[in-house]
Amino acid sequence: MTGRSLVAFVSFMLLLAACADQEADATALPGPTPPPAVAQALPSPTASATPPPTPTPTPTPTPTPNPTFTPVPTPTATATAVPPTPTNTPEPTPTFEPGQVILPIIELPIPTPPALADNPLEMSLDGVGLRVNVLRELSTKRPVDRQFLTREELKERLQKLFEEDRDEILIDQRLYATLGILDRETDLYGLLLNLYGEGVLGYYDAEDERFFVLNEGEEFGPASIRTYVHEYVHALQQQHFDFDAEFEAREDNSDEAAALRALLEGDASLAEQVYVFQHMDESERNASQSEPSSDLIRAFRAAPNVIQRMFIFPYQEGVFFTFEILRSNGWDGLNQAYDQIPQSTEQVLHPEKYFGGDEPVLVELPDLVAILGEEWTEVLRDTMGEFFLLTYLETGFSPRAATLASEGWGGDAYSLLKGPQDESLLVSSITWDTQGDAQEFFDTFLEFTQVRTGAQWEMAGDESKAEVMTLPDQSIFVGLEGIETLLIYAPDQATVETVREGLAAAGTVEE
Repeated sequence: MTGRSLVAFVSFMLLLAACADQEADATALPGPTPPPAVAQALPSPTASATPPPTPTPTPTPTPTPNPTFTPVPTPTATATAVPPTPTNTPEPTPTFEPGQVILPIIELPIPTPPALADNPLEMSLDGVGLRVNVLRELSTKRPVDRQFLTREELKERLQKLFEEDRDEILIDQRLYATLGILDRETDLYGLLLNLYGEGVLGYYDAEDERFFVLNEGEEFGPASIRTYVHEYVHALQQQHFDFDAEFEAREDNSDEAAALRALLEGDASLAEQVYVFQHMDESERNASQSEPSSDLIRAFRAAPNVIQRMFIFPYQEGVFFTFEILRSNGWDGLNQAYDQIPQSTEQVLHPEKYFGGDEPVLVELPDLVAILGEEWTEVLRDTMGEFFLLTYLETGFSPRAATLASEGWGGDAYSLLKGPQDESLLVSSITWDTQGDAQEFFDTFLEFTQVRTGAQWEMAGDESKAEVMTLPDQSIFVGLEGIETLLIYAPDQATVETVREGLAAAGTVEE
């Protein structure tokens, strides 16, 4: 949930498979399996498809720049493209289940690029860029700046980017520790740097309009070309849609920023997969699938479920989401999506809500510093969103129950505060679509927290829909009122009661 968004290429499918093979026991990775490559099964670009209805995005405050990461190569696919179908996803986890669609293969005439450089590699890459222009139906507006790095050079650059976000990462560390996602002693900065340093094959820096591609061999082989294509698409996205400015407008809404990232990475991943099947033979396709290193597998497994799932979200759920747009409206439909950017991870998880214009509800919290006193400091005010709640509830709990409990999310807001003794307080207000959705989350949260902590709930006063749990260093409160749920993670019971009384006085909740 850090401010900076790295637009990068990461090879996550083979990573998931390798992790599952190495430890197929208790730590099997949750969530759907990444989809197969799309190949050339695309709707005809000349088909007259109606553009998807567009939820109107609500601009939000100005944030930080966004380099884009390219995860480790995407999955192997068969020449007959079948729309992505998630597997191992607890029912009714699938966010959507498109039926089999096998569409005509499009043969695109590729003109031979003129000799723009004397260097054979430069000439070859200019040709790749031209093919991407044709394939993605976007023309380069200005030259694309590119640079090739060794793994160590790439890690050094990533470290500089992470250093710029160190303060934000420390705030996330406080948030994760308060929620019980991380132990308080865990170094989130080091964990993330290790994960991205091992997993990223390339990234695009929107500030400098330059992309970086990992290339440690003497030849620029299929794996490097695959990464190059992915990052080249990010360059086209920036030139045509200025996603850097879009991220800045979402600086204070991590959920909305995650939805934008899913659009960007899903788009680039689809284009990359189509390129592989249109312009590589079988042996080159196989060679383009880089095996994850043992260091990457260890780094991935060292991360808690929430971080693992957020790491692969843009390349997994993002591909599902963008494929739904692509198969209905072609690349033109995806281009239009940048004028109608998804406003929440809920819309990414449930594309029908995106097409139907189901927008998140605005939830507001009062000034908690005014309630608690000036010795307290608000360090973060943000939105969790459906995907974050889903991955949180999945931690050591039934994925099916987590999915059911997080569906029906309508909107939320949370405030994270630091106390005079460096203690942490988290207050989260969540609005649900129906009372049934709110009740389901309330019941699941009670069970989930009991399993996570091993402690027991007690009724908060005479209220039947309010429970409190007392731990050695924390008090947790959950309340239900109509379609609203309230979560409080406080250092002690007295702070819980102060917050509840202040929220009631402000008209946020009833006493």
